[in-house]
Amino acid sequence: MYCPECGRETPSDKSFCINCGAEVKGLAPSKLEESEEEGLFGDIDPSSLVDSFFTPFEEKFPESRLLIEEPSSFSPFSEAEVINNRYEVRGVLGRGGMGVVYKVYDRILKEDIALKVLLRSLMRSEKAVEMFYNEAKISLSLTHQNIVRVRDIGETDEVKFISMELLDGINLRDWMALPRSRSNKTAVEDVTTIIKQVCNALSYAHRFTVHRDIKPENIMVLKNLQIKITDFGISKLLPPIELSSTVLSVGTAYYMAPEQYIQGSEVDHRADIYSVGVLLYELLVGKLPIGRFKIPSQLRSDLPSIADHIITKSLESEPEDRYENIEEMKSDILILEDQIKKKEKVLSKAPVQKFPAKAEKIDLNKDFFFHFNLGLRFQKQRKYRLAIEQYHRAIEIQPKFVQAYNNLGSVYFLSGSYPEAMEEYKKAIELKPDYAEAYYNLAMVCEAMRDINQAIDCYRMVIGIRPDHERAHQGLGGAYKTLREYNKAAKKYRRALSINAHDPITHNLLGNVYILNGKVEEAIREYREALRLKPDYKYALKNLEKAMQIEKENKTSSDTVK
Repeated sequence: MYCPECGRETPSDKSFCINCGAEVKGLAPSKLEESEEEGLFGDIDPSSLVDSFFTPFEEKFPESRLLIEEPSSFSPFSEAEVINNRYEVRGVLGRGGMGVVYKVYDRILKEDIALKVLLRSLMRSEKAVEMFYNEAKISLSLTHQNIVRVRDIGETDEVKFISMELLDGINLRDWMALPRSRSNKTAVEDVTTIIKQVCNALSYAHRFTVHRDIKPENIMVLKNLQIKITDFGISKLLPPIELSSTVLSVGTAYYMAPEQYIQGSEVDHRADIYSVGVLLYELLVGKLPIGRFKIPSQLRSDLPSIADHIITKSLESEPEDRYENIEEMKSDILILEDQIKKKEKVLSKAPVQKFPAKAEKIDLNKDFFFHFNLGLRFQKQRKYRLAIEQYHRAIEIQPKFVQAYNNLGSVYFLSGSYPEAMEEYKKAIELKPDYAEAYYNLAMVCEAMRDINQAIDCYRMVIGIRPDHERAHQGLGGAYKTLREYNKAAKKYRRALSINAHDPITHNLLGNVYILNGKVEEAIREYREALRLKPDYKYALKNLEKAMQIEKENKTSSDTVK
């Protein structure tokens, strides 16, 4: 029998998937249900009740909850499908408000490319379809090193798509979220490097079209901070009112010029200048210029006054008060860059007092962060093979960064490669003997491999390093439950609740142990508390219903004896 949700094979005596926790219909009933007339336990081994009381995979291994993705109903093509006898679908690269992007193999060009499929709702009229082809033709004609190259436009079964070059990078939104090697501030020289390229791309494109949707999600960052702008002209398919209501949730509205909100208003290249101004402000100070915002130098002391001038000029409400063209804005960006370089040159000549290092310094360069965070991104998207590849590249660059080994181990674990996961966690612990999280993850691997005693040792190591590690106490409780040491399990769950009394999962798990130990009344109390904390907690609800049925049957059996 296979789980309908994740496809993982499920033993025939299970009523839920051991991988994802989903109910599996059509399986044999649990032993509890088969023995309704045998009182509380009767001749049944109490351990057989474990499968009747739901402990889903996501609770046993809480980290897996981080990998849940938002569902999307729009997915016109499946993996391995061939489109128009030319494009072989290799997988989904991403989804957005405009549609879905696939990685495909182009049989004619004999290379992997990206295929952007537009939502059918965007093709709402003949005029919209005409506009799509007009804008797509313009995109086809754009040839610039900082603009994603559109290769072809087409359709199949009323689905419109655009094929384009496949990029090896991350969008600017993800890039801004990367950890910085020295501080949380983005280096001004990196900011100017990015914005100069945006200006170069727009200066070229404005001879033919206006982008209308410059935002971090539409800017890809490749190696060496090369950027490429995507989605030229596609946003024109959405009228102003529809756009403002559709994209507020993903932040597009904050980058839009005021005139873009007005139905029938003329929108020209100065709308893009406004958007670049918002982008520059966010890159410099880490927040959006909303309402009566502070000028950059008020939030960051290392910025010269020219930065304030660029922001105030580009963010003028009236288009005619902004820069006349993007080249004028770029000229001021170059001045900002020059002033920063001169300031750094002066500072570099000042004497610097040296102090002995307390720990070995690890050089985390841009290439390392590029691969590490790309691995993290693929991990969250459950693209484990790609994540493993990126983490290995990061480790090749910096083999002493323990988090990389820990993350790599987690990817191996979630993909079911337990020996490989164990090896990576052990490497992390070797580099950092007090790395509690690596010990915790190693304990989960040991449990998955049914080495419960080794798992207990690892959980104890975690608690020795961090006595208030809630999940370690919870995990230790689960290990004792597997060994049928229910009193020890209950003690550990209660210890976890003493750290965090508001965790419905632990209350549910404690209730399960009480049931197995014959303490039905205490179990009912824990299930009710779990439901109080999380009213839609389906597993606690199922368990409560079963426990109350047991209590009822137990009472009936007792009355019969009397």
